[in-house]
Amino acid sequence: MLQLTVLGRWAPYPRAGGACSGYLVRAGNTNIMLDAGNGTFSNLCRHMDMRRLDALLLSHLHPDHYTDLYCLQHAMDWAVKQRGRPYLLNVYMPTEPAEVFNAFKSKPGLNVLPYEGLPLDQEQGLNLRRAEVGEMSLLFLAVPHSKPGYAVSIKAGEKTLVFSGDCAPNQNLITLAHGVDTYLSEGSGLDGDADYLYGKHHTARQAGGTASRAGVKRLILTHFWPEHPVEELLRQAGEGFGGPVEPAVENESYDI
Repeated sequence: MLQLTVLGRWAPYPRAGGACSGYLVRAGNTNIMLDAGNGTFSNLCRHMDMRRLDALLLSHLHPDHYTDLYCLQHAMDWAVKQRGRPYLLNVYMPTEPAEVFNAFKSKPGLNVLPYEGLPLDQEQGLNLRRAEVGEMSLLFLAVPHSKPGYAVSIKAGEKTLVFSGDCAPNQNLITLAHGVDTYLSEGSGLDGDADYLYGKHHTARQAGGTASRAGVKRLILTHFWPEHPVEELLRQAGEGFGGPVEPAVENESYDI
């Protein structure tokens, strides 16, 4: 069984008591953290012994998606030194911005793996990068954003989850998400934000439209701007999707 637990859903800063982008994905004995925004490490520790984390995937290197890697790095370094963990944490991330990538590449406790160095896979006519982590097969797709970013497909058994990351609407993402069981999409703004978000993010309605064109079975909306009513974001996403849209709720788990 593939399971998604929401560790954080806000961007670019959280509401009081909340956390920025972050998710825990589990299948059998395999545990992957997907993004590590502000506040997500604390929530991760609510749900599992962090020493059992197999990998971290960072969709891109904006602070609201990676800041808690600083916490995770200290925890992993300590766990390895105290022999509570026999191996480094594999961290998959883009190489840009170079100053962020290089800073983490040299830190103890981590084994940093650039997406650009992973094996190429041209499945579905797309240029993808592939990795295997325990019971999960991962595909990474470069997507248009203000910094190099990646969407990710996570498959375990017969179930597939696709996470959009932060990106503008694009046909390759529709292809990657075609017919998947669950599509976790950013919905960063309302209709009136479209010009501001152009080329960088989906509005909620655009997220629904991407999900509709991909024919996904289930849409979960996340990456909420804290000043917008979540109910209105969900309403506009539902109109774009043509069906019900679920909100990502912190510390809730969803069976895929």
